[in-house]
Amino acid sequence: MATAAEPTDKRNRPSEAVIRALADAEGVPPEALSVTLWDYVDPEALDALARGDGCTVRFPVEHYDVTVEAGDGRVSVTVD
Repeated sequence: MATAAEPTDKRNRPSEAVIRALADAEGVPPEALSVTLWDYVDPEALDALARGDGCTVRFPVEHYDVTVEAGDGRVSVTVD
């Protein structure tokens, strides 16, 4: 299972794209997601890193592997 969301501007932060992608992978709306992103990564730090160039941020959330590509903010969520 893999899903992706792509932030397009400052109102659509990479951390929010991660939440939407995780919710999509779980088949629930973002507000019904059973995990809190803060328990796995600092959302503000993630947003700052993802807005830079040449950096890929990868971290686990429950049984998912989350990857955020810097620059374009592309998010992928796959099952570990």
